[in-house]
Amino acid sequence: TCSPHGAARQISSASRMVPIEVYTASWCSACATAERWMDANDIAYSEIDVDRHPGARDQLLALNPRRTLPTFDVAGDVLIGFDPSRLGAAIEGAARRRAH
Repeated sequence: TCSPHGAARQISSASRMVPIEVYTASWCSACATAERWMDANDIAYSEIDVDRHPGARDQLLALNPRRTLPTFDVAGDVLIGFDPSRLGAAIEGAARRRAH
């Protein structure tokens, strides 16, 4: 079995193998929670604030027609809302696919 700390290290390593974009807004508390979790677990990601980046709302609409935040694009896999276990699994899955 893998310890929680070991699992976090594995996700952190995997995050450096795949592009991760997070669509956020400064007023979104779930976005802040997600960013704190990713920072605490040393996950590499690019934040796209839909209120500050030109064209970001259009990109978000293409990925998630409901425009729910946060929305994650993990190497082409779109996750809507923040669930640490789903996000970790998506990162690891994308890294495995990229390694093959």
